[in-house]
Amino acid sequence: MELAQSLEPIPDWDGYGEDIIEQHYQVPKPRFKPRISAIELLDRKFYVCRSWPLNIPNIDHDEVPFQGTSFHGIVAWVRPKSLMAYLGSSELTDHYKVSQEFTLVAPPMNENDEWKTINIYDWKSTSLYDPECDSPGLFWEKTELEDLHLGHDGSNSHYAENLKLHLELNCGG
Repeated sequence: MELAQSLEPIPDWDGYGEDIIEQHYQVPKPRFKPRISAIELLDRKFYVCRSWPLNIPNIDHDEVPFQGTSFHGIVAWVRPKSLMAYLGSSELTDHYKVSQEFTLVAPPMNENDEWKTINIYDWKSTSLYDPECDSPGLFWEKTELEDLHLGHDGSNSHYAENLKLHLELNCGG
């Protein structure tokens, strides 16, 4: 029996607290150290955040603000194992529809600018959501091309498109 199949879903999403670690699934997935910590996209550097609270090492800033993102039709076709080797392991996930997520953030360039955020995530691709799919551990070990969603706030499509090309070049076919 795979570990992912023995996990019980969270029964009460209204009472779910993201900061209460006991409520999280223990998602089995491979562990990798990152090869990179930032990606140059167009005019700015996006830093890869792998856990909450979002943190950018060696950058003088206040806490990275939470910025909600959503899917706007941009997917990157990459090899999950290659992406994990490139970006490292992540602890960001809802442990239901998403087994692993990476948040890329770019600080404001001046006082009139805002933080930019792009998320990379598997959407309904593992047995956490669909028992017919691979476990998170097997999914992230795959060397075949898979589609990963790129979420942003809608005004950052040009950065998301640029990230798609970057990831497909470095982790795709």
